[in-house]
Amino acid sequence: MLDFDFTAEPPFVEEQWIGVGKSYPSADVPLGVQWARQELYTIPPHALRLLPSPQLNPRQLCRFPCPAVTSAFITVKERLWFSTDIPVTEIQVLMARPVPSLDYLTKLDRAFGQQWFDGAKSIIDPRFNDGRDRFPLWTLAFWRQLHQIAKHKRKWEQTLRHVESLKRKHHNDPGGAMCETVARVEQRLGQISWKKLLSYASTTVTTLDLAELVGTTWLSDDHINMMSEYLMKELEKKPPIRNGKPAKVLIAAVELGNAIKGSASKNRFTKADGAGILERYEKLILSDNIDELYIPFHVHSNHWIAGYVDFSKERFGYGDSLRQLFGTPHVVMNPLRNWLKARFHLNPIDGGSDMNHAVQVDTFNCGIYTGNSIAHAALGIPLCEDANLSRLQWFLDLSSEAVMPSEVPPALPSSSATTLEASSPNNIHAPDSDLSNLYSPPALTKTHRTRVTIQELLNDDDDNDTMSIWTSDAAPIAMNISSGAEQDFDMFPPSPSAPSSPTLSLKTNINNCFKRKKAQYKPSSDASSDSNASDTGPRFKRVKPGEGQSRSAKAERKQRQALKTGTYRVKDTKLQRWRDTIRELDPSVEFDEKEIRRAASNPPNAKRPSLFALGFTKSVTKSGSSLPTPKTKSTSSATIPSAPEIPCPGITPQDSKQLEAYLDRTAAVGGGGKSISHLALVWFGCKFSELTPEQKDQILVDQIKTHTWSNYHKHRRVFAVNCQKTVPDHSPKHSPACTNCRAVLNSKKFQTALRRQGPDDENYSRTNFMWRNPVLGKIYARVVGLKEIIEAPNDTPCLKYAKGALKGKYKNEVFSGLMEAIVTEGDRKAEGKGMQNFHYAPAWDELAHIIKIHSTRAFNAISEYLPMRSERSFREKESREPKIPMEICDRTFELAESHLKKLNYNGPVGLSCDDTQLFSTLKLYWSKTDDCHYLIGATDGPIRVLDPDHMKEVLADAQKKKAPKVRVWVLTIPAPKMTPIVIHAMPIPNTMNVPTLLGYAKDILFGLIQRKIQVISYACDGTQTERSVQRLLIKEASECRRHTIPSPRAGISEIKIEIPVFFGQPVAMIQDSKHALKTFRNNLFSGARLLAFGNFTAFYEQIRQMAGETGTPLYPRDVERLDKQDDNAATRLFCGNTLEYLNKTHPDWVGTITYLFVFGDLVDAYQNRNLPHSEHVRMVIRARYYLEAWESYLNHCSLPKSRYLISREAIDVCRFMVEGYLSLLYIHRDSIDGVLPLLPWLHSSEACEHVFGMARKIVKDFSFLDFIYMLPKLRVAIREAVLRAQASDTRAQAAGYNHSYFDNTGIDPLALASFPTDDEILQEALDASEELDSILLLLRIDPFQQRFAGVPALPDIRSWFRDQDDVESDTSSISSDTSSLDLPPANELLAWMERAEQVAAKLPRKERNRTMELALSSVALNIEETIRADSTYAEREQETYAQEYVQLRDHFAPQQLPAVRTADDPSKPFGQGAVTTRQLNFGQMVSLRMRHQTHHAALSTRTHDLPLHENSEDGTTKMRRQIIREYQKILREAEDTQAVGTGGERALRWKGEVRAATGNSANAEFVAADTAKQVCPSFD
Repeated sequence: MLDFDFTAEPPFVEEQWIGVGKSYPSADVPLGVQWARQELYTIPPHALRLLPSPQLNPRQLCRFPCPAVTSAFITVKERLWFSTDIPVTEIQVLMARPVPSLDYLTKLDRAFGQQWFDGAKSIIDPRFNDGRDRFPLWTLAFWRQLHQIAKHKRKWEQTLRHVESLKRKHHNDPGGAMCETVARVEQRLGQISWKKLLSYASTTVTTLDLAELVGTTWLSDDHINMMSEYLMKELEKKPPIRNGKPAKVLIAAVELGNAIKGSASKNRFTKADGAGILERYEKLILSDNIDELYIPFHVHSNHWIAGYVDFSKERFGYGDSLRQLFGTPHVVMNPLRNWLKARFHLNPIDGGSDMNHAVQVDTFNCGIYTGNSIAHAALGIPLCEDANLSRLQWFLDLSSEAVMPSEVPPALPSSSATTLEASSPNNIHAPDSDLSNLYSPPALTKTHRTRVTIQELLNDDDDNDTMSIWTSDAAPIAMNISSGAEQDFDMFPPSPSAPSSPTLSLKTNINNCFKRKKAQYKPSSDASSDSNASDTGPRFKRVKPGEGQSRSAKAERKQRQALKTGTYRVKDTKLQRWRDTIRELDPSVEFDEKEIRRAASNPPNAKRPSLFALGFTKSVTKSGSSLPTPKTKSTSSATIPSAPEIPCPGITPQDSKQLEAYLDRTAAVGGGGKSISHLALVWFGCKFSELTPEQKDQILVDQIKTHTWSNYHKHRRVFAVNCQKTVPDHSPKHSPACTNCRAVLNSKKFQTALRRQGPDDENYSRTNFMWRNPVLGKIYARVVGLKEIIEAPNDTPCLKYAKGALKGKYKNEVFSGLMEAIVTEGDRKAEGKGMQNFHYAPAWDELAHIIKIHSTRAFNAISEYLPMRSERSFREKESREPKIPMEICDRTFELAESHLKKLNYNGPVGLSCDDTQLFSTLKLYWSKTDDCHYLIGATDGPIRVLDPDHMKEVLADAQKKKAPKVRVWVLTIPAPKMTPIVIHAMPIPNTMNVPTLLGYAKDILFGLIQRKIQVISYACDGTQTERSVQRLLIKEASECRRHTIPSPRAGISEIKIEIPVFFGQPVAMIQDSKHALKTFRNNLFSGARLLAFGNFTAFYEQIRQMAGETGTPLYPRDVERLDKQDDNAATRLFCGNTLEYLNKTHPDWVGTITYLFVFGDLVDAYQNRNLPHSEHVRMVIRARYYLEAWESYLNHCSLPKSRYLISREAIDVCRFMVEGYLSLLYIHRDSIDGVLPLLPWLHSSEACEHVFGMARKIVKDFSFLDFIYMLPKLRVAIREAVLRAQASDTRAQAAGYNHSYFDNTGIDPLALASFPTDDEILQEALDASEELDSILLLLRIDPFQQRFAGVPALPDIRSWFRDQDDVESDTSSISSDTSSLDLPPANELLAWMERAEQVAAKLPRKERNRTMELALSSVALNIEETIRADSTYAEREQETYAQEYVQLRDHFAPQQLPAVRTADDPSKPFGQGAVTTRQLNFGQMVSLRMRHQTHHAALSTRTHDLPLHENSEDGTTKMRRQIIREYQKILREAEDTQAVGTGGERALRWKGEVRAATGNSANAEFVAADTAKQVCPSFD
């Protein structure tokens, strides 16, 4: 046996690894290094005593003083957390400090290896005391353990709060089921420990997992497995009754569903795909003759459903509590069907969603409903009516075994280290049920054996079950958390006085996790009492007959007892095996109700059945069972009366259910013959593949002669080759086949052929040629008229398409519709008919309509070759589309209501409005309803025209009222791929007052709500007028629902949300998020203000400089000659790639970095498609707190907001966005029934902008009447864009609007349908405030002084004189790759100087003088650089002496004792303490922005993975580059002036204009024209 021999590894020698310049390996770390690192991570017992005891109950844990996990950003580079000093600070200090986040601890773990190799001996916490503390290296492991305990504590706190809320909610019903259950749960919470290992599913689930049952958390695999095992125990107590007799029901673990998906979906059932699990279940199902199987499935990565298989009815199906949201789960139903066909040879009926289940009304209780569906089907438990009550009942049921003894454990940890569980090993055991190992998940255990053999790791023998799952001789090892992943390790070593807790074996956990345990043997009672315990192995006692305790012995005794009492019934599977045994001994044997008859022709010495078969049947016959007994058939004809005979029916589907599938699968004429390989060896002595074609034909013909059966496909029967032709007539019953045909049916070869699975339809084309009969195929083709197709070349495109379409390969509905039209057109032409009244396929008809809208010429050209509607037909279709009324009236809302009814939609919608420029003109419009003309396009609405004379009067007055704008209201269904609905359009003047717009808004909004249309949002762009309208709407609401997010800490104001309610419908006031993003960008670029916060500023020149650097994500056009409405440019500026670039190249631009981070995250709270809403809440609240802190800072400093803060409009928009998102969240959570995801990006005015953009593609400058007429076309065009779900080019420059509201990339509907509770929102607010504090510290502002002292602290005086060259350099971030620069600045400048010298003679005097000045400047720079190089040596020499002096002084200084410990002080803000600019790292912010940004933003940047260079150029280099730019400008202008005819020719070519000649050119032109007139008087 091969073992891991740890002693063979070279020992870890510190002198060979530490402080010798070695790099920590990223992979294949030597084992000695791993053990040494693990030893450094081991937490000593005195530190473990600071942690709460696992024996505390949940209430005691919540009262335990434990540090919380901070959400603050840590912006200090990881290497600065390590020190080469020895640790001197007590670990107790950390119990009063917040724990770093898990992400940052992971980063510290990654940095640990190299810092350890570089000589690090202690950990620094730079957050406190300016980093003067020194902690042991195992502090990282201790922080991780504190992080785990804080997470567990928060989980129990949420559980207790949930119980309290249910208690308050139902206190008025003291006798109700909920009130009584809550009381029991409260009692149980005081009886269990907060982390006790449970025996469910033979896995490592604890009471912590039970805590998640009480609340709103999604259930995991462990919960479902515990529920399944609990239900199985209930089934053992009370088996269900089906049709008057007990039914055998099996409830599977989650792993069975996962194995079915992993194996059957690939149509493979190998062990690598999970067949090992499947095989165990298959054996159990077949051996125990299971009637019903229930399987929990996990689908869509976020949802639980229940599946079932009824073997007695050969039926399967599922129950989905959210079927209305997800539809049919083909991802599991198809694999389940394949599994049943492949392993059980069934052709099951798909029952669909016919499993009874309750309807889920939330998004987090799918696991509860799944367990309830299974319990209802298996045990008859009523369907769930209250998921909260069901959760509490499950908690009580599953926690019953975790109840502690009556004595209460101590509230505080004991002085000695405690174990995770009680000292008795009986607290941890594997379930006694035979099904226990079917619920074991394939996961590693918490502790491992010290030695693991390679053979054990690689062995996958299913029969190797001799090893017990639980062993008692494994010693725990220290925790290794170097991987950085979040792990829940136990840090409590066993107490010396307590026996060791049972430990899972690594090998058995891998190999036996899904195996049934075999019987466990106990040591013999007569073992020597004085033998050493360590030498005592398993001793086996000889078992007397009838006393065996194995499962087989127990089963045999049970059968014998049933035989004695006459209650034994033979199972069909066993009876079939018995018959197969008899047939192997005598193939001619026949069975009937009473006897076994053997053919009379058998010789007397024929082999008789085995003693086992004879004895088995004899014993059953004596008991009076109906099982037949073997008996030789008598040869006397007198004993068997003759019966009328009929032709042998052969083997029919009544004899075997798989027969039809076999005949449908194979084209062979028969089977059962010898293999062609055998015949080839017999006849030719070689392999079949080595034969000639003639020899192969001979072998194939000879094989047919050896067939034992023949297939008759047409008659759906199979006959033996030696069929006896006739059989006795047993009418009216089905007459069985003759003896020889039945022998074929029972033969192993035939049964194997029946069980063989057929290939998929798409794989039939690969059928071996020997099983094809082309002659019969051609005959059949001639019969049905397919000869031309069969005999056509196989490479013709039409034939390829036909074959592919039949196979389902081509699913293009547009092309299929076109083919249908072409074929129909040909058929109609052959009959002399046209295409009138032909209904084109919708997909093809829609494409043709889109082509017509985009280009009528293209439509006419295509229609000449392809059949499509006529232009007139499309106009008629458009005319039938309902046109919106010219004024707001009942018809406006009837059309909107009708549109929603056609979609069968009655859910919430969003209302948005916007306006755009019109071609200001008046046009006549004929109203068929009113039978008169109207003049359209005036601001007063339609003007009725009576006659031509009246027309003149109206025009004279209306010319002054022509509308320059159109205002549009659009309804948006907040669901993917839904086309916006234009409900009204109105011509308006350039200036409209707020009361007028308010009246229109009220008419539209109230009219929709009164029609029972659930408008939940009213969205506008960011103008002051629109926000004023929204404020007045809130004031005029009939009522307001108010929500308050309390202040998470002193000094921060609470957030109050007011949601107006109109006629019982709450409506959120929304500002468009994309307009807001451009507003924030324009504020940053504005020269009228300098954004100042703390000691940092953000301004336009920084972004302009960044756009011109190497590797920048921005384009030059994003900052120069910019388009203020460019969506792509704004997206690029605030995206994560820009933040990452600034972090690497300009970490000192703290103001700009924080500005981009906060407001970029605020916009992505609306735009992100997959984050949970709890994270969205933190993003918007953080922006609110950041803005308030900024305003407070300027107030304290008495600085004018108009100059140093974003504009008043931007502040207002920001507040609207925060309150608008929270309003939408509260409306969806509290006011909308059912499960409906909140898609915040669809609540915007972007749909209005899209309508305007598509309208301008149809008519560039449209009038109001044009807009009304084009609405039907707009619906088609917008539908096209929505279905394609493709935005414009994400990297386009100066492209204006880029609509992406229909982009559904990465959308997670279930996550977006789950909403946080008030407690969770408060927790997010607390996390947001911690993040804000870390941002304020970055800006050199003390948060405490900012909120309470009223005066911001000045920077440390040393920071005023600190030179950047004196700070610690970070060479790791300086790139040495200069390949992106063609020439150094000095060489490049020299090249431009030479070029200027070459063209100097052609330059005007002014430019020649300028080039001379630039040349002199370049020479001056070279001279200055030379002088500086000569003078720096002396300065550096003095600095070197000073540094060495300090090193010697520190080295010989006497060692000082640790200072007296005082209370921790937060480290000074950045700039006032020891942290410098080069030590900053905004990695956490960058990671968040990368995760929060949209798919569109990630693709919009200019470059990816280009080398980044620090902006470390000195003044000389910058001056050289400035001189180069001046040279480029002069020479470019010189070249432009020397170009021949560029201006005039461009005007002529591009504009059709000719520049007027002047001077001598004009004189020459005049003389030439005069001469021409004299020569030719007709010339003019």
